[in-house]
Amino acid sequence: MAMKSGRRPEAPQVPATTGGRRFGLTRSEAIKVGIGVTLMAALVLGAVLPSCTSAVFGSVLRVIPGISFNLGSWSLNPGNPTTLSEPIDTTNAYSTDEVTDLRVTWRGGTVRIVPTEGAEVVVREEVAAGDYRMDPTQATFELNGGTLAIADGLPESDNGYDYPDMRLTTEVPVRESWKLRNVSIQSTSSALDLGGLACAALDVDTVSSGLVVADLAAERAELATVSGNVKLVGSVSADLAVDTVSGVQDLALTGALPPQVSCDTVSGDVSLQMPADAGATVGVSSISGGFTSDRPASAQSGDTYVYGDGASRITINTVSGNMRVLA
Repeated sequence: MAMKSGRRPEAPQVPATTGGRRFGLTRSEAIKVGIGVTLMAALVLGAVLPSCTSAVFGSVLRVIPGISFNLGSWSLNPGNPTTLSEPIDTTNAYSTDEVTDLRVTWRGGTVRIVPTEGAEVVVREEVAAGDYRMDPTQATFELNGGTLAIADGLPESDNGYDYPDMRLTTEVPVRESWKLRNVSIQSTSSALDLGGLACAALDVDTVSSGLVVADLAAERAELATVSGNVKLVGSVSADLAVDTVSGVQDLALTGALPPQVSCDTVSGDVSLQMPADAGATVGVSSISGGFTSDRPASAQSGDTYVYGDGASRITINTVSGNMRVLA
């Protein structure tokens, strides 16, 4: 019999069974329950594995139009585009008397360090006019306790969108009486070009970013990339560590070699060039990779090759990557 009112007919009662009463859910109720369970599971996993949920659940949960999730930082981003009617071109200058350390966090675009003969550390940010899914106007430049901290203000997770093309250039004075103490750079989906940098320690950690370091003069350097190549030219006097996943290492060391060098890579080749008169003991280890040397070794024992006096200890470990010592 047809219903003449707008009310939905009531679902028939389901008789109870010996195991208890059976409950029926409408389609809309089932959907609501499913969404609730999914969100609760995401939040629980986010507390345990925030980095994983940010990347994985961030993409899974974008089924709700207009809303994107960033569980890694426990925030919701409406995903509305930001429009720049005018380009951003800002410059900030800091006296070398005030700056001892440099810390950069940058996602997308480019990061450049260039030498200058000036007396100030000059930071320039450039963003072209246009529409951006992520807000490119939130970059910060803060000097606190001698540390110049530069951050793009973007979320840790891209939530499936492209990071805006924000270009960062930092001019660092080259002076015998002054140099930076610690330089730390973290980047995602950026192109890094560091030139003429003198510092006590350089730490670079990147994801999906190519790294070029030219004319480096440092006591210690740690370079790590995931899905990005590393090209290094310069001198490191105390300790050098390069670690790549899905990235090639192209290293040309100048001056006296540090006492210790370690090169580790998964799915990437390693090439190493040393000064002709440098002494090093090179130990190699590889799974699915070979070793060649354009420079004759003065001695060899198994996978250990001695060049000159063998003073510097160099270890190269690869998985699915070849190793080569250049002349």
